[in-house]
Amino acid sequence: AAVKSQITDASGNPTEQVVKAKWYDGVAPGTGYCYVFNGVGSMSTALLTQTKNLLYGYTDTNGTVVVGPKPGGCFLYVVDAPQTPLSVTAAVYPANGYTLAAVQTGVQAAIQNYLAQLGLGETFSVTALATAIRAVPGVGNVQILSPSADQPATPYVAPPGAAPVPVAITPGASTSLAAGTYQVGITYTNPWGETTVSALGSVTLTAGQAIQIPAQTLAVGATGVSYYLSQEGGASVTFALSGNGAQETLTALPAAGAASPPTSNTALINGNVYVLSGVPTIQQASS
Repeated sequence: AAVKSQITDASGNPTEQVVKAKWYDGVAPGTGYCYVFNGVGSMSTALLTQTKNLLYGYTDTNGTVVVGPKPGGCFLYVVDAPQTPLSVTAAVYPANGYTLAAVQTGVQAAIQNYLAQLGLGETFSVTALATAIRAVPGVGNVQILSPSADQPATPYVAPPGAAPVPVAITPGASTSLAAGTYQVGITYTNPWGETTVSALGSVTLTAGQAIQIPAQTLAVGATGVSYYLSQEGGASVTFALSGNGAQETLTALPAAGAASPPTSNTALINGNVYVLSGVPTIQQASS
């Protein structure tokens, strides 16, 4: 049902439609996730809403109740598929009588078509891509330079690459943080798990101050951020707060027994789709 969802103009012509979809059972009992992709980029809110209506069921303009395929008693999330960008570079050996310029357009089309036919949650295969390029008339052989290896069907969210930059502020509400130096780390989260913690950022407070964490740019596949805090000289950082990546303010140390950051990355990117990060680079292979 999800792949039938589309938005049309006044003449009935499709302007956006679901071209790929995949269902995953949720971690919580009775939940499910339907990841959808429009083949172009981020899904519009209108198409996500319409897709959800098709799956849940709806009442059409004639007042007829249309039953959706969603199982009874299940809460279903309809989610824009996470897009993992790939930079593709291919070194091409033109066949006798052909030049690189003569085959370049066909090679680029083969790369685009290979990615277009990959479903959600499918492996990007260097061998399969090379096979598709070799089928282009005028191509004698090819070496895929980037990516240099297969990309997994279900990758993991990349952990934060840098420490957060905490700032000392005077909050509008009360704070229980004492004067001193504090350390803050962050992880990325999604419905499937959590990354390992970032490097720690530090900030020194005076009496009555709190810690402000600037907004974070979420990595592909992440839907939230967890914040870990400790006072310098004390125990290691433990869980203090969760959020969606917006600016946050910490006004208290974590509760006793709060969790430590994960030691391994469990934040799977389910529903992942590989997309081109730009125009593929096609170069002449050295003989």
